[in-house]
Amino acid sequence: TEGGGCCEDVARRIEAALFARFHEGGEEYKAKARSVVYNLRHSREFRGKVLRGEVAPEAVGSLKSHDMADSATLHRKSAHKKQATFDDQHFLTAREAGALTAMYLCKCGSRDCLMINEHVLPDMFWGFSNDDPMHRLECRTCGHEWRE
Repeated sequence: TEGGGCCEDVARRIEAALFARFHEGGEEYKAKARSVVYNLRHSREFRGKVLRGEVAPEAVGSLKSHDMADSATLHRKSAHKKQATFDDQHFLTAREAGALTAMYLCKCGSRDCLMINEHVLPDMFWGFSNDDPMHRLECRTCGHEWRE
């Protein structure tokens, strides 16, 4: 509806560019066509840019999905990505923090160690159980790691 009679012309130009780029059809062509149609239908910003000529119809086929998405979608994805990155960093930091101890002696002679409790899965051959914690130790001086 935006742009009146020019919509059909723009659609033909996009289709011709897609067809030429993906060598007359195929699975890549179908996937890209679906992506373009979806983004033209669901992103007013992108649709407006194409109809106003800010994005050439011939260039639409070479755009990535994030180039066609509207700013609200990009903002939402960015927020999810930041949260996931924060969660990953928080998890790693908590796991790797461990407890400082001087109870163990490293092969380098240092007692500046980091102890991390780990539970091992039961093993019929070795006889470990989930109730038996295993300590992973890391020397903060030389970086050597061992288990107790």
